[in-house]
Amino acid sequence: MGRLRLLLGFFAIGLALFAGDRLTASVRAGAGAAPLADDEILYREALARGLDREDRGVRRRLARNLAFLRAPDGDAGGAPLAPDAEQALYREAVALGMDRTDTVVRRKLVQRVKLEIEAEARRAEPTDAELRAWLDAHPERGAAPPRAAFRHLLFDPARRGRNAERDARRALAALASGSDAAGDACLAPAEQALQSEASVARLLGPAFAGALFEAPLGVWAGPLRSSLGWHLVRVSERAPAGPQRLEAARAEARDAVLAERGAAALERFLAERRAR
Repeated sequence: MGRLRLLLGFFAIGLALFAGDRLTASVRAGAGAAPLADDEILYREALARGLDREDRGVRRRLARNLAFLRAPDGDAGGAPLAPDAEQALYREAVALGMDRTDTVVRRKLVQRVKLEIEAEARRAEPTDAELRAWLDAHPERGAAPPRAAFRHLLFDPARRGRNAERDARRALAALASGSDAAGDACLAPAEQALQSEASVARLLGPAFAGALFEAPLGVWAGPLRSSLGWHLVRVSERAPAGPQRLEAARAEARDAVLAERGAAALERFLAERRAR
């Protein structure tokens, strides 16, 4: 009964396709051909390139589908097919239009031809001029970020408990009056060389890094909360954002240029086919 329902389903699909072809023919006769959907254009291109014949997965799927439909009830149809039998079943399945009604096959062929069209456009390596043009269009890429050098004192809640923030504020007042103050031992060295906000965030957390890059230059400030506890900080040096550097963003620019080139080639191909 299950296979009978499947056969009836394929029969219904065939009738629908037949009716659709008849309707399309009448529309073309009366008002000109309607434009094809992009997936249909790509599917036809895949057939023209013979991708359905090259793809072993497509051949096997169609052959097995037809073998399953024809198997007697109770036969799971899971036995491997001999190469000759598989090829014969595949050809018959195509003749029956099963490749057009199988959404998995259609999607796979459409995806394969997309990749081929894009790969043809991506074959040549981008020139430095192309990479520089992409960087000019994306000024935020490849630029050296602002950096800061600083000294910090940690007041560790693991040692001081709830008094850690209070002790940090008392130490800040002492430093402001010219006295000395000492913090707790910290895994991050007290003196930190010039580094970007992202680098500081990896070391002490993004909240600390954001506050540090807003702190005044040359004076003690805080307390700032990090992943380790409470800190007092003194920014000793700042370096502004530097100019774009091609070498710093070469890999990113290359990937972006190739992706844009592939997408443009696919759109040109579809535009040409639509124009026909």
